[in-house]
Amino acid sequence: MLDPPLRSRQLPSTVQLFVLGVALLALGATLRHGSFAKRQPAGTTRDSSVRHPVVLVGPLLGQTLQVNDARWLNPCSPWTPTWTTAWVNLDKFAAACALHSSHAQLGLTFDPTTNRTKSPEHVQVRVAEGWDGLTFFGIDVYGNLTQRLESEGFVRDVDILPMGYDWRLSVADWEQEAFPRFFRTISDAVSRNGQPVVLTGVSMAAPFTHAFLKWANAKRGGKSWVQKNVHAFVPVAGPFNGAVNALSALMGGVVFDFASPGQPGAAKFTCPLCVPPLAEQVSEEQFVMKVVDGFGAVLKELLMDWLVTDITRLLREFPSLYWMSPGVDDSIPDRSYVTLQHGPWAQPEEIKASGLPSLFRRLLMHDEAERMKYALSVGTTEDPGVPTHCIYSHNVRTFSHLTFPAGGVFADIGASVEIGDGDGTVHSESLSVCERWKSTVKVYKLPGVRHGFEVIVGQVHDVIVGVAKGDDAALDAWTSPAFVDLDVPRDGMTNATILDEWQANLVVALNEDA
Repeated sequence: MLDPPLRSRQLPSTVQLFVLGVALLALGATLRHGSFAKRQPAGTTRDSSVRHPVVLVGPLLGQTLQVNDARWLNPCSPWTPTWTTAWVNLDKFAAACALHSSHAQLGLTFDPTTNRTKSPEHVQVRVAEGWDGLTFFGIDVYGNLTQRLESEGFVRDVDILPMGYDWRLSVADWEQEAFPRFFRTISDAVSRNGQPVVLTGVSMAAPFTHAFLKWANAKRGGKSWVQKNVHAFVPVAGPFNGAVNALSALMGGVVFDFASPGQPGAAKFTCPLCVPPLAEQVSEEQFVMKVVDGFGAVLKELLMDWLVTDITRLLREFPSLYWMSPGVDDSIPDRSYVTLQHGPWAQPEEIKASGLPSLFRRLLMHDEAERMKYALSVGTTEDPGVPTHCIYSHNVRTFSHLTFPAGGVFADIGASVEIGDGDGTVHSESLSVCERWKSTVKVYKLPGVRHGFEVIVGQVHDVIVGVAKGDDAALDAWTSPAFVDLDVPRDGMTNATILDEWQANLVVALNEDA
């Protein structure tokens, strides 16, 4: 059974694929103005002379992308081409140029023979340089973590280093530019500081780093370089085997709005593990939810409704979204994440992860099938071979299985979603992949923290600082906190904590138990 705070009357809104982006947007004031209580973690030695440089790796979506559009006589091309923000730009014209199908500066074509992508002709896209790359809507993604590291004696651009990359691309693309740059960043940090580095980051930063380590072992430096230069790997909320959420967005659209019960487009929800069952919380046996705070809704508010369709089309061009869909875990049998219903009297058809390319072809999504096929070939479930301290959250309702009509698409009537354990975006089986690795030193679990919010939690900072300072005593003493003991920043603008909102659900559940 799933324990509180999952046991709440209200099913938390599931943010399709864009939970991290929305979380960072919602935390804007916190990241700018927030501060942590002066809590001295047990076992921490603040004056430790050991400081392993920390490389902060960017997540999916939460990195600023810039574009240089030199297309001739194109309305989106300035008279003098220059680098401007493409993701995310709140100027409506700039957003239309980046996202709209007729211009699509961020659009990509995929070559299945090389597994590499290409931008529109005369259009260049890059991640913003340095710390500017690790921002989202101008918000420093790792602002609170960086502040904590600085309070422990670390210094930006000396032993706290940013590693941004174009999150849209394929692993084959990253092997050409991002991975070699990552390699140089690590080598320079080790040379400058005389200590091997700690690699950390939230969400897709984890599999990205895993893929880099695999590349470095095989194609650059070898195992001896990795062992010499990497002290530890600290993934936070790592979707090492993707997320059913990402697959649902690819198949059903970015917004994936669910209508009211009985209306066309409604999707049904079940949650076998929920306590109390969903049937006891709502008037119908299956819960029907409308996404009201997803990233699509944000774009509707800030930009225009018609961009939502374009964003769905655009996302289906990004190889990283297929890479972040469920794949084949090399340590467990190939399992199903999708069920096709052929009719009320026919036997349901289970589609295993290895069969997802074929499923896209059956839906006449042939280009998507090629992207999915490549994604399955570059999985990140194998042991990375470096000391790993794995951090993730649990006990948040999360998409775990999809069912839809064999003759339709995911948003058609009859589609249903099974809710299971996870962090609200990534299902637990993917988050817990790291528990099976021999190189994993310890696993650190947080109760009830939504995906992307882990990077603001003090207990997460304790782990990263402990690893970076070689404080084994502090790491050994670390225990999973109770939900009410999570250390989250106070918002100076509202004088309310992020935990207040989370805790409301937990209190209701506890009152019900009493």
